[in-house]
Amino acid sequence: MGASFFAPLHQASGGGFPGDTQAALWELVWAGIVTNDTLHPLRNLLYAREAERPRREQRDGPPGSPEFLRRFRARTGGSHAAEGRWSLVAQRIPVPVTPTEWSANTAQQLLARNGIVMRETALAENIPGGYPAIYPTLKTMEENGWIRRGMFVADLGAAQFAHTSAIDMLRSLRAEPERPEALHLAASDPANPYGNLLPWPGENHGMARAAGASIVLINGQLTAFLRRRNPSIRVILPENEPDRTRFARELARTLAAVAIRRQTRRTGLLIGEINEAPARDHFLARFLEEAGFVQSPLGLQMRHIAEPAATRPDTEIA
Repeated sequence: MGASFFAPLHQASGGGFPGDTQAALWELVWAGIVTNDTLHPLRNLLYAREAERPRREQRDGPPGSPEFLRRFRARTGGSHAAEGRWSLVAQRIPVPVTPTEWSANTAQQLLARNGIVMRETALAENIPGGYPAIYPTLKTMEENGWIRRGMFVADLGAAQFAHTSAIDMLRSLRAEPERPEALHLAASDPANPYGNLLPWPGENHGMARAAGASIVLINGQLTAFLRRRNPSIRVILPENEPDRTRFARELARTLAAVAIRRQTRRTGLLIGEINEAPARDHFLARFLEEAGFVQSPLGLQMRHIAEPAATRPDTEIA
């Protein structure tokens, strides 16, 4: 049949509600079976109704999840899928990919995405066949001088591979920056190693790579975990000074930036408990107040409408 626009596909599938056909197409996309010759349907899927997106994702789950597809089918028509032509991925590959080519392509993608590739990386990425499926390719790349092998990350697999540029970047991170570097990420973000490559710290922590949850990393260390629609957060600060104070101050600034950004979406940020105790009693409380949080009957809450001057733009990564 070749590449087809949405309308002929919808008619060939029996007509009916366009949203059903559209949802079926996206299920095939997530499975790697169908593709489109433009990025417009994907852009429409990701950015339509931007003002409702945060609340919708918290309720429905991430794109591709069963909950998302169920609600997506119920609330949309076929307009978002009408742009471009849909075709089978297999039609764009005239010659089947050999196991060697697949292994080489997969290894290069993992190196580009993760920087360092090891056994745990293959497990985290759900590579078919696991690490043995790509290890021969990595070994060949090392023998040809394209990548290097070593023990770059302690307490993980011994067979670790990385590009020279990634190793140089690791070396540059040996000395901690003068001011702690904070990063706010979704808990499920691939850039978050915790709950994936690294275990969550502590016992009975209740942390998970769940939709709607987020974390704060400071100098690469897990410092805070924010649950979805939950005023109780978990904070992990260094035990010794001056790092404890430095991390607490930077964490408070980052949480203030998160609160201000959420105010534009009318969700805000309320911190009622920290580590299962009233937020006002925690060591972090005074730094939160310095960053703009105020005491309320429910806990510490941000009431500023503008970003504090001390907050850096690079902390505002969602």
